[in-house]
Formats: sequence, structure tokens, C-alpha cells
Amino acid sequence: MHRLLVLCLSFLALALLSGRAAATTALYEQGVAAFEKKDWPAAREAFEAVIEKDQTISNDLLFNLGNTLFREEKPGQAALWYRRALLLDPRDAAARQNLRLLQ
Repeated sequence: MHRLLVLCLSFLALALLSGRAAATTALYEQGVAAFEKKDWPAAREAFEAVIEKDQTISNDLLFNLGNTLFREEKPGQAALWYRRALLLDPRDAAARQNLRLLQ
């Protein structure tokens, strides 16, 4: 009986985590779609929402947020996010190049 309870709780936790991952994936995709439409504020809001909701942050997310802030003419904030992207992947040539352009 104890093993069955542990197994059920494990499945419940997995379901909750996968639901959260799906929600953050949808937010990220909304951000990408908004960026492609050149709707910089909507893209920024979606990317920032992903960061607020999810503790697993990807290099791509940080890089895209940097690009969005650059398009919004916020170079200081863009540089911050490019630097954060480089912390996750120091070999990211695009983030490094964009950071150089800002300096």
C-alpha cells in the first residue's frame, strides 16, 4: 500500500511539472511569435513571464530577451541579458557579437 501511494504521488508530481513546462513553452513560443511580428513589448513580456514562472532558463531565452530589449532601444538592459546568456554558454558567438556591438 505504501509503495502504491508513493507511486501515485510521483505520477502526480510529474504531471504537475509537465503541465508547468508546457505553459512556459507556450509563453516562450508566444514571445518568439511576437518578436517575428516586431511586437517588441509583447515579446519582452512573454520572455519575462517565462523567467518569472520557470527556474530552468535557457541560453536562447536570455539571448532573445536581449535582442528584444535591443529592438526596444534599451541597450543597457540588452547587454545585461547577453551577458547572462554568455554565463550559461560562454561559447555563444551571437551573444558575444551582439554584446560587442553594444559596447
